[in-house]
Amino acid sequence: MNASRPLGILLLLTLLAGCSTESPAPIMDGAQAAKAESELDEYFTDLWDKQISGVVRSVHQDRQGYFWFAGEGGVARYDGDSLVYLEIHETQAVTVRAIHEDPDGTLWFAHDLGITRHVGETFRSYSRKDGLTGTDVWNLFRDSRGRLWAGTYDGAFRFDGNRFHAFALPPGKRDRGRGVSGPAMVNGILEDRQGRLWFIGEGVVTVVDGEERRPFRVLDRDTTMYVNGIHLGENDELWISTRYEGLYHFDGETYVNLSQRYDLEGSEIYGITADRDGALWFPVENAGVYRYDGNSFTLFGKEQGLRSSAVHGVFQDDRGRHWFHGWMGVYRYDGQDFVNVTREGPW
Repeated sequence: MNASRPLGILLLLTLLAGCSTESPAPIMDGAQAAKAESELDEYFTDLWDKQISGVVRSVHQDRQGYFWFAGEGGVARYDGDSLVYLEIHETQAVTVRAIHEDPDGTLWFAHDLGITRHVGETFRSYSRKDGLTGTDVWNLFRDSRGRLWAGTYDGAFRFDGNRFHAFALPPGKRDRGRGVSGPAMVNGILEDRQGRLWFIGEGVVTVVDGEERRPFRVLDRDTTMYVNGIHLGENDELWISTRYEGLYHFDGETYVNLSQRYDLEGSEIYGITADRDGALWFPVENAGVYRYDGNSFTLFGKEQGLRSSAVHGVFQDDRGRHWFHGWMGVYRYDGQDFVNVTREGPW
């Protein structure tokens, strides 16, 4: 177990340089450019370098109460006393995208060189030699039968206890507007109450029921819709977050575009998180995060103290606090205030 540097500063500078906008940036005169450069320098000096990682892709609290943060370069763990950066791969730093914990406390990390299992103080990595022909892994899921699944850039894989095996799915369609997209990519895996597995791909959602694999068409249309996340509600209704068309709700008969009906900001909604209080949380690109409490939508953004414009997900800890992770690190919400949790806390 080796300590390493804070995660992702250099990579995120590159990402910032490569970001595009919907319209060209206005031309600035010399004074405006100097002011913008000064504000940027102040931002990176006072805020950016303090973050746990420039991009935190996942937050997890294990059964011991320790917090794990997945980011660019590895993972960081806070044990109640100190924050430690861990190198989880044998040969080089990795970008960790997801964390999964088994009932026995075993931790699994999905990253850009495969999958790493953590037991005690040991790390064991799985890659091509272990059946992962696609080592660019984005998510992990364990179903009700105890099977571990991995969603990768090159498709879905199932673990048999020793090796991973490819699981054939219908191909999707590459989104040419995205930096990372491919026809075999699996962005998410979930299971419904009937034991059916849902695989969210690029422009395709596949439902697997035993040996049957059938496409699920949002709005029953044949045109491509890029789905980012699906939440199965208590009454088997579907909440569907999309990349370009906002948020949908499907009650089994009728689709409603909630973004249009309630005039929600933003068209790209990342994933959907349900907390223990029954609220649903929806991160929205360049807007913040919406909470739906069963009656209305509330937007949390910069005015409320959530400075990140690209929150990737929301996690609720054992004290009921919500952790918002993504670009610009981690923010915690206690029901009243947001606080940016940096390498120095506050914890």
